[in-house]
Amino acid sequence: MRNVKAKRPYPLFFFALTLLPVLYAYIVGFGPFLLMVYYSLFHFSMGHNPIFIGILNYQYLLTDRDLLNSIILTFSYMVIVTTCELVIGLVIGYCLYKVRWGKSVFTLLILLPMIFTPAVTGVVWRILLDPSYGHINFYLGLLGVKPIEWLTKPLTALISMIGVDIWQWSSFVVLIVFSGLSAIPNDPIEAAIVDGATGFQLFREILLPYIKPLVYIVIFFRMIDSFKVFDIPYVMTRGGPGLSTSFVSIFAYNTVFVFRDIGYGCTIGVVIFLIAYLFTTVLMRRIGSIIWGE
Repeated sequence: MRNVKAKRPYPLFFFALTLLPVLYAYIVGFGPFLLMVYYSLFHFSMGHNPIFIGILNYQYLLTDRDLLNSIILTFSYMVIVTTCELVIGLVIGYCLYKVRWGKSVFTLLILLPMIFTPAVTGVVWRILLDPSYGHINFYLGLLGVKPIEWLTKPLTALISMIGVDIWQWSSFVVLIVFSGLSAIPNDPIEAAIVDGATGFQLFREILLPYIKPLVYIVIFFRMIDSFKVFDIPYVMTRGGPGLSTSFVSIFAYNTVFVFRDIGYGCTIGVVIFLIAYLFTTVLMRRIGSIIWGE
């Protein structure tokens, strides 16, 4: 009986299947970025013809104190919300892991904030924090507290942004922590209990090392997501009062669509992209070295 060799699939077919999505991603992703780099070299206002000015936009950007304050504000916001969400997520995730009855109900209630889109969350909290008819001031008034202008004072507006972000995205950390704890085998836990380990020792020595990779991944995603925050502060304050909640994304948006300076707005976009790229690369390498010991 004659041996019939099976025909191998033509390699160019698989190469084309791989190449086409990659080309599409590069065109869609880097096409607008290259256009943004191009317009950053022009003085281009809406309704006027672009005028080539070279790197003058970048020179002005280096002396723009408002942009510098916006970048510092964004990084400060990122660190605060990520730290608070991580601590809250670890505590609630561990408590949810230890609950024996009604775990599904508690899980549903905890994850409810994450279901809402950020824009809807911003609208709801803007109503709740309204100084005149907001529910927050109403219940504080029952306790004898005077009405607080949550969104019209710089400090309270920033605190409100941080609080709303923590309220919504701590659920994400809880979900990851609870999932990681639920996947831990029972043998090391039972052995530690037999050896007389307390609850805190059990969490620190047994549970936390198991979920450490997940914790670092959560930190990575929450830092990146909070760095590009836009929806909630824009809906609630439009970046105000003043520049107290003007994060870099809102600052770039206002430059283009409020002040109609497309050229300088593109310059800010290029710088934000480079900062985010460098920050993400360093963070990924750092987290990778911690998790895998590379």
